[in-house]
Amino acid sequence: MNKKRLYQIIFPTIFLLLGIIIILIINYFYHIEHKEELKVATQIYSRAYDTAYIGKEELSKIIFDGVKINGKLPQRLARLDNATKEQKDKIREDIYQDLKFRYKKLQTIGISQIQIHLPNNESFLRMYKPKKYGDDLTNIRSTVTYVNQHHKKVDSMEIGRIYYGLRFVYPIFYNNRYVGSIEISYSASTITSSIMRQYYVLSNFFIKKSVADRKTFKNIENNYILSNNENYYFDKNAIKEVKNISRKDISELLPTNTIRLKLIEMGAKNSPSSLYNKNMSLIYTVIPILNSLTLENIAFLVIRSISNHNQHYIYTIYLLSILLLALVVYFIYIIINKKYELEEAINEALAQNIKQQQILQQQNKLASMGEMIGAIAHQWRQPLNELAISIQNLRFDYSEKLINEEFITSFILHNKKTIMFMSDTIDDFRNFFRIDKSREDFQVRVAIDMALSMLSAQLKNNNIKLNITGDDFIFNGFKSELQQVILNIINNAKDTLISNNIQNPTINIDITNYIITIKDNGGGVPQNIIDRVFEPYFTTKEQGKGTGIGLYMSKIIIEDNMGGKLSVVNSDNGAIFIIKL
Repeated sequence: MNKKRLYQIIFPTIFLLLGIIIILIINYFYHIEHKEELKVATQIYSRAYDTAYIGKEELSKIIFDGVKINGKLPQRLARLDNATKEQKDKIREDIYQDLKFRYKKLQTIGISQIQIHLPNNESFLRMYKPKKYGDDLTNIRSTVTYVNQHHKKVDSMEIGRIYYGLRFVYPIFYNNRYVGSIEISYSASTITSSIMRQYYVLSNFFIKKSVADRKTFKNIENNYILSNNENYYFDKNAIKEVKNISRKDISELLPTNTIRLKLIEMGAKNSPSSLYNKNMSLIYTVIPILNSLTLENIAFLVIRSISNHNQHYIYTIYLLSILLLALVVYFIYIIINKKYELEEAINEALAQNIKQQQILQQQNKLASMGEMIGAIAHQWRQPLNELAISIQNLRFDYSEKLINEEFITSFILHNKKTIMFMSDTIDDFRNFFRIDKSREDFQVRVAIDMALSMLSAQLKNNNIKLNITGDDFIFNGFKSELQQVILNIINNAKDTLISNNIQNPTINIDITNYIITIKDNGGGVPQNIIDRVFEPYFTTKEQGKGTGIGLYMSKIIIEDNMGGKLSVVNSDNGAIFIIKL
């Protein structure tokens, strides 16, 4: 599988995995933050309920003092002990008349009931329903029973004979004698209305039906309506307040069955908690209501607020995160893909360059073939002449009767040596034109000597003196390529010496410390072109006598293939080519 195909598989996989990880991380922090929001909501609205409760308690103390004084309650209740029915009715009527105006005023600030009880838990006067009296509240109103028994003030949310509300019950004394109790009550709607208007939320009580049915008079429908759960009532006035504030019908505000069941489950507990409705981005805070004396769960308060964490918000975060991730992964993919394509292009260019260099190298050898054939001719001319003369002299030797066994042996050995020399010359040239496939350890001085042997005849015929000095050393590389470089430089020096008609032409080769120096006395390279001698296809020779690739390929071989350095400088009387291996 190539890299490009591998990237096409890896990057979508990375994108998918990173996308999942990002979503999980966002979800984790979202739920942590959301959990904290629910915790804060529970604290805020629990405190809101407590604040409303305490506020009503402070007000009830003031009202209690005023009602007690204006209704002359201690004195009048003290006279009930030995009073006849007519006298009791008269006292009840007098209290009612004295408090009637005040009670109407108090109703405007949320007071729903002022009720007076006798020490035996009998209801003596209900300001809300003055004709309803004489009923025993012992098993109905635990707060009344507690105050009459312990003569101490008590308060609690409580379901009574007529309605559900917040009740404050105070003991009444006359000359240190306990004479009865008075209850100051607030309707459920005063609590919910206070919370709704202060915190811009919606709130309502779910009142336990089983408790209300057990305690309330038969005309329960006057103050209660059945909620969307058959086990709970709504307070009519509280519902009216919800409608006024929300400007919606209660049916539009009711939660789904799933949420409703969860709210009921939360309401049955003993501590407040909050629930998130993600479909509507709402928070429902549930405060269970317990009778402070019996600890019976009688209702629960639900406060509906708007969540700061809109569900669409998290979807937007998801989308933006995924888009950002997609862009990052895409750009990384583009960068890596471009890098891969660039690497491919470079590798292809390198491969083409190597191939081109090999072609040029072979072309260089082929271009030198004419010279090499000439060199072979020079190398063979003398041995061929020797063979021809030896054969011609054979007749004279025969006529002079010089041919004997010793003569034949000498004749064969001499001519065989000549033929072997010619055969070695062919092998040397054949090896020169072979392209090396792998590096090898070789002796540099020996390799140079072999290369020079192919030109010895030409140099000798042109009276060019060749000197080689220095010590041999072992080098790991391509032997035939180094020989090609030596031949290219020597041939150039030979041609320069011949064309410039140099007297006492000389080429000196020195081998010292992995440096091969080739000097001639041909006058040097013109200074204006010395920097171009290694350029491809650059030549100073006449048209048809040079290709311009010899020195170029020599530099490529030494610097690219062997990791060395090839340079040229001028001396006083000629050029100096320096090969550093």
